[in-house]
Amino acid sequence: MLLFVLPIYRVSAFEWEKEFENKMHAELSPLYDDNISLERGKERYRNRELYHYKYNDVVAWLELHLDFNKVKGRVFIADKKRFVRGFKPVFRDNYKASGIEISIINKSNEKIAEELIQSVMEYKEYAFKKRSLDITLLQGLAKHVDYKSILKERH
Repeated sequence: MLLFVLPIYRVSAFEWEKEFENKMHAELSPLYDDNISLERGKERYRNRELYHYKYNDVVAWLELHLDFNKVKGRVFIADKKRFVRGFKPVFRDNYKASGIEISIINKSNEKIAEELIQSVMEYKEYAFKKRSLDITLLQGLAKHVDYKSILKERH
């Protein structure tokens, strides 16, 4: 049973915004003589070129499943070595890639959530060190999931 799906980004939202601003400034600065015209040009550029970070620079998806008495991770990655801004990813299943596997036997829901978050962060540091993993959803919801009840309902 699928519990969570977490995006792994090429860069953090802050880095992405910096890249966008630098690219925009480099392209527009030579075209305008005064600041007022430059600011208008930047506004038009933002309206035309700005695409949303959350949906365009995902390099992998981390799925967390409840599998019998364990929470397991599975990764879907884009098959590239280098990711440039605005690339169009095609994801493939890399079921062997995830090192996330947490037993839920004899553990409280809070302990399972704590181990799950820790395991996801350790996996991120191991497999996606220079990438950005958005775990805000996991941190907010994992502690409220009743893993044991879900397991009982499935069997």
